[in-house]
Amino acid sequence: MATYSRDLRINKFSYKDDKKERWKREGIDNYLVVTKDIDFDQPSLRKKLYKVYVTFKATRGSYACPSGVKVSYALNGGSTFTEFDSSSTNYNPKREIFLANFTSANGVDGFVGTNCTLSRVATFDSEHDTLKSTLDSLSGSVYATLKKTNTDSDWKYNVKWGSSVRVKMKYHIVVNTKLDGFAIHSSSLGLAKWINEWSNIGHTANNTDTDNGMREEWHTLDVISTIPSHNNGDPDQFSIHLLDGNDSQPSITASTQDFYFKDIEYYSLEGLTNTESNIRSNSHDWVQAGLLFPSTDTDTKNAKSIKLKFEAMDGCRVAEGFEINDISIILRPKPAK
Repeated sequence: MATYSRDLRINKFSYKDDKKERWKREGIDNYLVVTKDIDFDQPSLRKKLYKVYVTFKATRGSYACPSGVKVSYALNGGSTFTEFDSSSTNYNPKREIFLANFTSANGVDGFVGTNCTLSRVATFDSEHDTLKSTLDSLSGSVYATLKKTNTDSDWKYNVKWGSSVRVKMKYHIVVNTKLDGFAIHSSSLGLAKWINEWSNIGHTANNTDTDNGMREEWHTLDVISTIPSHNNGDPDQFSIHLLDGNDSQPSITASTQDFYFKDIEYYSLEGLTNTESNIRSNSHDWVQAGLLFPSTDTDTKNAKSIKLKFEAMDGCRVAEGFEINDISIILRPKPAK
């Protein structure tokens, strides 16, 4: 069996980097590029496609990180793209870290409270399966926090520092003069880091007012952001800090304050990444991804051409230092019938 490896070196995307033939992208949202239809100068010849190799690197600042780039393909000049298989090496599709709808037997889906008491609410304004957070007396510099660690049985995957993430939830706060919003943290070994790109360092600025608190209604949050670079362990905790103003602890010396959450979803958006490493070090080595076709796509065994699409996963912000050095496609020509 003859096996062919065709090196598709990229000549130019947005610009040439010191005349090196290399794609670069500087952290632009909705990163998207589609290659031409590749037929290896034999448009009528049928080919059996085995694998696609992509050599890349991705950094945020001085740290290597997941790229946030989704890779998919289309065959024979078509416009329907299919993502490469999750069994590929150095590639992770969108992954669910955990879902918390508070319907489990324990009622709080692995969340615990610091300086706040958590309880499941079966019904609340006709809303079912809600987590209620009631602030207790605060002491010292500790925030009122809801947290869920990666030791919880519902935590399916670990995330990496520098990874793009997607957080979805619904929340409600009773009208008050104390509590203005919340922020989401990712923690490691007890050291918390704000999840980036939230207004006012994580403060939920929408529907808030520092004098009158948040409006008394349900709000839906759906935000795509990045976990910051950090060189201390791996992210091992998802936490929600309750805030007064931009970044201060709420005073609860007066009336009790209640906060309600439901349908919390937490996803990692890694795409092309070094799956063998937590990649929080300063190493900026090139990484080769081996992209496999889904076993259910039998058309790859009898294709005439292929094109590739690189895009921001779920519209996330691609790593600032994302580069592609080369692409290779492994195939076998099939004899004419």
